[in-house]
Amino acid sequence: MLAVLIFVALAGAFLGLRFKVFVLGPVIPIVGLAIIAKGVATDQASHAILLTLLAAILCLQVSYFISGIVGAYVGTTDRRPKPFRAVRTAIGEELKTFYAVTEELPPEMIALLKQMN
Repeated sequence: MLAVLIFVALAGAFLGLRFKVFVLGPVIPIVGLAIIAKGVATDQASHAILLTLLAAILCLQVSYFISGIVGAYVGTTDRRPKPFRAVRTAIGEELKTFYAVTEELPPEMIALLKQMN
């Protein structure tokens, strides 16, 4: 059971770094069918199969969530929606115009620099 949970957690972390949340829709039934088939093949009790199934789905979702957050902060993926990127760009442009750096030095600064020489 532990090996299955570790494998599912690693798969969830990989999916969290590469895909959006909609990938979990088809993955969860596939994982569920695989766990049920493994449980039936190894003649496990139904409550053990159910417990493994619930734990695997939980591991998959939690690892997907954590890797998505880590990926967003580390910068391995750009998962921010396009409107946020547009807003951030607009704010940056506004700050550039508001705090524009002049190319020429003010006369007072030039006078101070001449005094230093």
